Amino acid sequence: MVRLGGQSGVGRACDAIKRRAKKLLKKFGVVQDEHKTRRYLGGMRPDKYYDSVIWRDLGETLQILGFTYDSGFDVFSAFIDIDDDNSGEVGVSEFHKWLGFPATKFSERVFGILDMDGSGQLDFREFMIGVWNWNTYDATGITKLAFNTMDVRARRPVCSMASLIDNNTGRPEGCYRLA
Repeated sequence: MVRLGGQSGVGRACDAIKRRAKKLLKKFGVVQDEHKTRRYLGGMRPDKYYDSVIWRDLGETLQILGFTYDSGFDVFSAFIDIDDDNSGEVGVSEFHKWLGFPATKFSERVFGILDMDGSGQLDFREFMIGVWNWNTYDATGITKLAFNTMDVRARRPVCSMASLIDNNTGRPEGCYRLA
């Protein structure tokens, strides 16, 4: 199962319960499954596209990263929800619309990190690897990623708050540079 960065065990359990409840509601026809009616690339339903294209082409990579068939489909479902124009790629404007806030230098840099081929678009492979990378970081790793994303020249030291408060010298002892 894919771990959500920073989410507690209780939060993950609640999410799992919500997913199961939603599946049951869909099974009994109370809620219509959007992925059964929506058409994606080639006019295929997303579940058929995932099975015949995504799993066939990227299944081994998904498994190496620890995704099961179902958890990989969950990530694919998130991807196609972001892909408003059904192009098979997520552009920077779709990315920001999904995030729910306007473009910033930070968000554009994050998008650039995910965009491994520099095309200005995220395909599912790039998105999947980005999701996996993000969800394997602990709080320290996410913090370092955030600082590295903005401090490309590695000029500003990163300091712990405790060292800033406890030390009145020019450079607090708890400072280090992120590489």
